[in-house]
Amino acid sequence: MTSLSIRQLDRLPALAWLAEIKPDGVVATIGRSVRAEKDGFFEGTWVGPNELAAIPHSTAVFGSGLVIADGRAVVIPPSHPLERLYLYRREESWLASNSLAWLLHAADVELDSNAQYPPLFLAASLFVKPPLAEIPTTGGPVTLAVYDNFRLTPEQDVEIVGRPREQPFVSFDDYQRRLSLALASARDKVPGYEMVVSLSSGYDSTAVAAVAAPLGCRRAVTFSEGKPVHANDSLLDSGAATAATLGMQVEAFDRLAYLDRSDLPEAEFLATGMSGEDVVMAAMGSSLARALLLTGSEEFRLKGNPYRPGLHRGDLSTTSLTEFRLRVDFVHLPILFFGASEQPSLTRIIESDQMKPYVVAGRYDKPIQRRLAEDAGIARGSFATVKRRASGAIHSQGLAAMSATSVESLRKFAALEGRTVATPRRFKIRGWHRFLLRNAWKVRLDGLVAPLRARQRAVTHHDPDFGSLLFRWAISIVARRYSIAAEELIDEPPLPAGSATRTSAPGNEH
Repeated sequence: MTSLSIRQLDRLPALAWLAEIKPDGVVATIGRSVRAEKDGFFEGTWVGPNELAAIPHSTAVFGSGLVIADGRAVVIPPSHPLERLYLYRREESWLASNSLAWLLHAADVELDSNAQYPPLFLAASLFVKPPLAEIPTTGGPVTLAVYDNFRLTPEQDVEIVGRPREQPFVSFDDYQRRLSLALASARDKVPGYEMVVSLSSGYDSTAVAAVAAPLGCRRAVTFSEGKPVHANDSLLDSGAATAATLGMQVEAFDRLAYLDRSDLPEAEFLATGMSGEDVVMAAMGSSLARALLLTGSEEFRLKGNPYRPGLHRGDLSTTSLTEFRLRVDFVHLPILFFGASEQPSLTRIIESDQMKPYVVAGRYDKPIQRRLAEDAGIARGSFATVKRRASGAIHSQGLAAMSATSVESLRKFAALEGRTVATPRRFKIRGWHRFLLRNAWKVRLDGLVAPLRARQRAVTHHDPDFGSLLFRWAISIVARRYSIAAEELIDEPPLPAGSATRTSAPGNEH
């Protein structure tokens, strides 16, 4: 029988946790907002019964933690590829955490200065199979775990437990009803967190807002402008009009405000190992404290293309949020991942006669999202007229897309390694490249364009050498908040699982 003891530290990022797992027991250290009970702990929310013991059986998990089930520790990552858990094997135990920076600090190992990390993280985030991957360190590999639950065997090997699947959807009405019930269930797990929707002018976030409004969501955050779009002079990407239609208050932000900051804002986004493009959300920090943040992040299934893997993603948006949200204390709920395994049934719905009125001309067409929005009273033509993005561009523009203080800090870090820093030249995907990639499957030439598809995926992340330097720098910055918090462990006794949390504010140190 595996025992569980929990220590709670006020100075940790509020939603961070780290566990040492041995065959006979687990010792966990958690932030003040991690939910703790006698048989487990968890940060975030899920769909299903309220007890922590139900989480391993949930089809939709939006957070992470550990539950003792049948006498063994089951470690639970999110049921989407936007975040990962991290594992490190010691001689007689494993360390597990939702923070890579904390895991590296606790294991007393460092990232390998000769390793190329971007391709490893890219593969672990665009797909969810295989569920485990490894990244090198100076003291052996760290295992990245995504999507599937897992536990340790008596021999201390990682055993994949798997995750239950939703039943296929039979109609749009069935999907809409179950999506709403899932959101309501997830909302009810975190009563101290206010629903806030990240709202743009596009399909996905508009659809999410339409589902959330009847369930009590009354607040939205948005960017006033997005990136330039070819053949379109407007930069407007605000979701303010949609928010007004749905009766929500909206707060608008400048996506490039982080460039004027002096607190190294890019570090906690790049410390995830991802592209860091979510750094544009740094300005929203104070508005997202204790929020249940609903985003339109989704995978390929709702676009109706049956020729790509069911849990495939084409970009890295919202994959860099982890350290930011653990510190700010918000739960990320990308609700369109609900039922993600049931892509074939959704494709059949999209192609059915009932959805024809919601199909529009052109490539930018998402019938399910359009119907969710229009059923809520959002007028056609007021959203999703142009495909826009508001994400950051460090992966494509390099130093030019970073704040001056971060560039200076990065240069000093590189100098300590005897390196210089310059923005690398990147391969550019042209219009004719995209035409080939979109149409090769129609004439059974997918194999011939495989190298081009690989290059297309690669440019969504950093150049391997430059990205690895950014990653090591970012980890060195973010690790400080965990080393400072760890000083409390010297005199801090374990708390009984499920005991009341302390309420003093956590530190905000980098």
